[in-house]
Amino acid sequence: MAEKSFAATPSLRLFLISQAKSLNARCWIFGLLSQTRVRKLDYEEHAILFIIICVLYKNEHTEKRITAENMTNDEIAIGCDYLTNVSFQTKKFSACNTQDVQSVFEGMVIFRIEILPQLLSFSVLDRKQIGQIFEDHIMKEVHFVNDFCADSADTDALRSQYSSTLTEASSYFFE
Repeated sequence: MAEKSFAATPSLRLFLISQAKSLNARCWIFGLLSQTRVRKLDYEEHAILFIIICVLYKNEHTEKRITAENMTNDEIAIGCDYLTNVSFQTKKFSACNTQDVQSVFEGMVIFRIEILPQLLSFSVLDRKQIGQIFEDHIMKEVHFVNDFCADSADTDALRSQYSSTLTEASSYFFE
């Protein structure tokens, strides 16, 4: 069986951008996160999640971003469930040469740096568990850069961006 590609088609990408610019972006984000209650997200679902996050955070005003102050009770519950059920597929990503590569990667980083700390503000996890969650997310980024983008012309730029975000994560977590 062939591996799934981790890229959204151009029509799907346009649809995602239109959704991220509407009020439905949060519904999409938390809807996908809620799926982790019952199963692992597949590669396409991860791509959708991260593209929506990227578009939302790059194109919208800061008041539309996900913060502890503006999360609903349902979003808090989904976030807490996600933190206790988080798991990523560890198979290598397929190679892809689409314009979505940068958006997916940026969405991954935005999720880890912006959204994950907001979700963690409601958790009762100890420092070791929190560290494991951050490590899992960082490893997801490593797999994406090393495996998924291996044949992409953008690999060096992504590796450089990854290195700087890893430094930021280390300073945040290991103060």
